Amino acid sequence: MMPLFRSTALHMSLTAIATSSLCVSALPTDPARPLIINNSVYAADGRRLRGDHVDVAWSGRALNPATWNEKKDILFNCRRLDGNKPLNEGGRANDESLFRLIDSCVNIASRSGQYVLLLYGGCFTGGEPHQKEFWTMAAPRYKDRTHVIFCLKNEPSLAWVTSSVNNSTYTCSAALANLVRSLAPNTMIWPFSTPDGVFPVIFYAAFDTAHQYLFKTKWDWSNAAVAFHGYAGMDNIDSLHKYYPCVEDEVPDAGDPAYPQNGGYWQNGLMERERVAWNYYQGKRPWDATALKTAAVSGGYAWWIDPVMGVYPDGKVNTRSLSFVVKPGSNLDAQIARVTNEGGAVLPDVAVSVTYKQGTGWLSVQRSGSGNLQMLSNSVSTAQLSPGVFQAVVTVQATSAKPDTASYTVTLDARAAQVFSAIRIEPSSTAVQPSSTRQFRAIAADQYSDSLENQPAITWAAKSGGAVNASGLFTAGPIGGTFSVTAQAAVSGITRQQDALVNITSQFSTLTKVRLYPRSGLAARMVWSVIEGSNSMDGPYTELARITTPPAENQWREIALLTKGNWYRYVRYYNYGSNCNVAELELYFGAQKAVGTPFGSPGSWGNSGNDYRKALDGNTATFFDAPTHDGYAGLDLAEYIVGLREESVKSIDKRQALPKLQGTTMALPEGVSDLRIMNCTGAVVYNKKLSGPGSLDASFLKKGFFVMTLRVKNEAARLVFIRF
Repeated sequence: MMPLFRSTALHMSLTAIATSSLCVSALPTDPARPLIINNSVYAADGRRLRGDHVDVAWSGRALNPATWNEKKDILFNCRRLDGNKPLNEGGRANDESLFRLIDSCVNIASRSGQYVLLLYGGCFTGGEPHQKEFWTMAAPRYKDRTHVIFCLKNEPSLAWVTSSVNNSTYTCSAALANLVRSLAPNTMIWPFSTPDGVFPVIFYAAFDTAHQYLFKTKWDWSNAAVAFHGYAGMDNIDSLHKYYPCVEDEVPDAGDPAYPQNGGYWQNGLMERERVAWNYYQGKRPWDATALKTAAVSGGYAWWIDPVMGVYPDGKVNTRSLSFVVKPGSNLDAQIARVTNEGGAVLPDVAVSVTYKQGTGWLSVQRSGSGNLQMLSNSVSTAQLSPGVFQAVVTVQATSAKPDTASYTVTLDARAAQVFSAIRIEPSSTAVQPSSTRQFRAIAADQYSDSLENQPAITWAAKSGGAVNASGLFTAGPIGGTFSVTAQAAVSGITRQQDALVNITSQFSTLTKVRLYPRSGLAARMVWSVIEGSNSMDGPYTELARITTPPAENQWREIALLTKGNWYRYVRYYNYGSNCNVAELELYFGAQKAVGTPFGSPGSWGNSGNDYRKALDGNTATFFDAPTHDGYAGLDLAEYIVGLREESVKSIDKRQALPKLQGTTMALPEGVSDLRIMNCTGAVVYNKKLSGPGSLDASFLKKGFFVMTLRVKNEAARLVFIRF
């Protein structure tokens, strides 16, 4: 299989760079490192980052301490510093005189108590070839300056032109981010910025995948954030804030007629309501914040006036919960909820009370710190509890704040000692060619479906169809059919066993491909969507294919599925960030089109009626438009015949006229007759003259692949189906 991403020259050059650069010593006035709280960026004092823009090229303003002290009355605490503007005027990225200018700005910011968002701003305007030079100088130079944040790429080409997205763009971005992280391990990094709030979920999902491909590990977002601008819409901000730490690092200038979409400062208001950090872009002109303040006061989001309390359990976004799972003999570390001041003045010390829904006395909440960043340490004890699930509500109160109270829920799952209860086999069902092999793995699980801490020895057996060795490697025999492999284990006198299904066949295969048709005009929204399979509608799902480049507009895209011989009852198209916009989804067993029961995420955007069924109605002019920015649509393959083979039924609606297998009953629509069913070895298991409508008791059909020949309104049909 071809790799998802091709190695690039830039990737190779980045990994080969030898760096040597002056490390600028920290000053005592450097603010402490910024924090990720509530999936946004906060200063160490508990206030979100808010600020505006200055360029090194505008040295008259950038080197003036008054610039860095402006607008403190509205709590501005950062400046975005475009550090490479001289490159666009013939300068060089490794020019020491450029970095001395940046040094001066970084020191002035420190003395002003401001954060510096150090930006490489030339990606779109021609400076991209210099990026590696700039950051291999800048990263080690400022790695110890705790108030400096690295914004690696400003609006690279991938962010402007969706149709030009390609794999190398993401590998370059991931390689650069990985390099800078190695040079400055503790500095917050924003890998790149996008020009709008519509597509960044897609772009950053692609970035994540590229990093996983190149370095075999996920990019760590605990000290990083997604940066976006507001030039082409803000439709997906709620999804973006859900999935990633984020910041709008370029709010378009409301006073510039080139950007009328920001008239009235509505984007500042949106970021305040979403509680997302932001940075105002006023271009080269000095600006008066009077209009911004007036808009904020009239809009009810004047953040600088009164304390605005935010209570954020760590690791949670727009939720209010912490959870503990305590096993016998285990000791869990305390979990933290942070109390911040989103607004002005000083947040008073908060008071905390606990209300128990089940049990009493098992939760302890200790406050530390004071003012605009306070910490609530939550610890639990099961000493006086029987096994069970317990909840308590923690109420936080701060006089004079808006709101003056907030709450979050703490859930304690107190576990009993592990009892051997089941065996899980992976895969649970599979298909293999005659005389080929398949590796099985068995896990002993407890009453909570968790793996036993001490795994017992597993005994494997195969009664027929082939042989299985002591490590679970099954070798199929030469004869086709549906067989089982059994795993058995015993723990403390408890014996459990589990079967896995093996279909030995050379005639039929598992799902082999998917065909997708994009929503007209929005094919690019399908990039980084996935095809997934599971034997439970609720998952977990296994990725079978990923869309890595935009499909052509108004054309089918065909993609091979990597099923590895496994069967999946539920197969779906899943998309995050773009409302699951897809016009049609088709699944195939070889040349046989699968026909199943549609399922998907409920609802439609604006209650338009464009729900998941539109992606499975055979009409490329209709499309699924999910009500939220992620969604899925797929087929349940257990209840319907999965396709026609050889002969075809032309004069009728296949979906309505073909037999339907539901549980142990096969429904026979009107016009169905002369029914014959064979298993995958060709043995006839049913052969009768029938006349629908009616039903057939299909309990005699075991799990596996079957062939059905019949007549539908006097037309011959030959079909294949699976019994799960």
